[in-house]
Amino acid sequence: DESVHKEDLILPNSFTYHDAHNTAAGDYVEGQIPQEPARFELNSPQRDKFAQYLKDQNIDFREGLVVTGDSFIASSKQKEEIKKNFPDALGVEMEGAAFAQVAYHFNKPLIAMRAISDNGDENADEDFDSFVKKVGAKAAKLICNYVEELK
Repeated sequence: DESVHKEDLILPNSFTYHDAHNTAAGDYVEGQIPQEPARFELNSPQRDKFAQYLKDQNIDFREGLVVTGDSFIASSKQKEEIKKNFPDALGVEMEGAAFAQVAYHFNKPLIAMRAISDNGDENADEDFDSFVKKVGAKAAKLICNYVEELK
């Protein structure tokens, strides 16, 4: 989404795969793996509680779809293809839908939080290294503080 920028926080409410192209294999939509849901929804009381925690801490975040694939997106061409297939996606990453798929199969809630590291363009590889150092520690502290409050 053009309104999402570097270091913005996303609390996904659903995941799907941007690189699963199985529409010719049956009654499937873009991003859907055969015999799996079209999207893995993350609606749960646990997720709602974490969202409220973020609000109580005055942490700005967006909620919406995040798409997952097996490639680091580092070109405008890749980004435009994803946007064409998933115009409602807030961001793209490489792990979330796999976690959501496992949680779905074990009937467990999943709380996911994603911070935007780059704009998915030709500068993405340079941005990622500096992003990890800057934002990783902040995210770890936030999660640890939340877990401590649960005790």
